[in-house]
Amino acid sequence: MISRDPYNFRPPGGESPCDVETRVLSYLTGTVLPQCVDGGPPALVVGHGFAFKTVLRALLDASPLMTRNVHLDNTGLIELACRPAGVPDSKGRV
Repeated sequence: MISRDPYNFRPPGGESPCDVETRVLSYLTGTVLPQCVDGGPPALVVGHGFAFKTVLRALLDASPLMTRNVHLDNTGLIELACRPAGVPDSKGRV
């Protein structure tokens, strides 16, 4: 029942938010990120707003309830950048 566990609720024939998050993160970490390391070209990933909400929730290690409460437009642009741990960004932040 969705009200008891919305993060793991899977509608008939569909995916739960947890399923979507697992699938998208697996693709990003297994396919996209390895191609972008060591000066590789940046990647453009196209997807639905809800899929990116699940990624954002995972990256922030936030409550699973956050997934549905974040507002991201399906037609918006989201830019994420990553760098090795301990390496400062252009503003000197680690």
